[in-house]
Amino acid sequence: MELQHGRKNRGTEADYKELARLGALLGVPVPEVFVGWEVARKGAVLVRGRSRSHTWNRNYWNEVLMVLAGTPLVATNFGAGYISMKQIGGTVTAISPNDYKFNLPAVAGATNMHITVGTGTGAESFEGYAMGTLIAHGNGAGQLNYLASETPEQTYVAETKIWTIRLKRYMDNNSGGSIGVEEVALNCKLTNPTYYYMISRDKLASTLNVPAASRLTMYYDLALTFPA
Repeated sequence: MELQHGRKNRGTEADYKELARLGALLGVPVPEVFVGWEVARKGAVLVRGRSRSHTWNRNYWNEVLMVLAGTPLVATNFGAGYISMKQIGGTVTAISPNDYKFNLPAVAGATNMHITVGTGTGAESFEGYAMGTLIAHGNGAGQLNYLASETPEQTYVAETKIWTIRLKRYMDNNSGGSIGVEEVALNCKLTNPTYYYMISRDKLASTLNVPAASRLTMYYDLALTFPA
């Protein structure tokens, strides 16, 4: 089955598995990313799911190139042909590779760091730099109470030579009503000066219903299959 997720030419799940296999064969590990969720209330799991994530955006890949080359982001424009990053608020910045920190832990209530969710239904985009409609932190109508992010979980399977890092965050619905989640994002921070960037956004295949008095768990699994 073709995986479109808002962008053309996604390929099939078999294509992604073949890409990972070839990466291991050639000694060039290929990142695989999955986004997962669970909704529970009073200890009972109401829904649980997991799907492949495809949406590292231009912010992320420009940063990867910058770090690999040890060169700063220098452009003041953003888009094809420019090595720069666009903040969540829309400002384009040029920074040093020494100043950038990937996905630092988020404190309770932070909605510009780590994992965040929203109600936006727009298609995923390589040029994306902000969520469609962020679900705000709080206990009021339409809000979720964002807890501090969890310590990353590291797993290695010797038989397959796969390293997996799980980034996870809990969000409680104390609003008194049901909330429909449509999108999820990964965000990171530049520490000096302080800038915030979205580096990945996934549009969920269907609305994730979070009833009142339930807890939403969102996570990203980042996996690499090593050649040895």
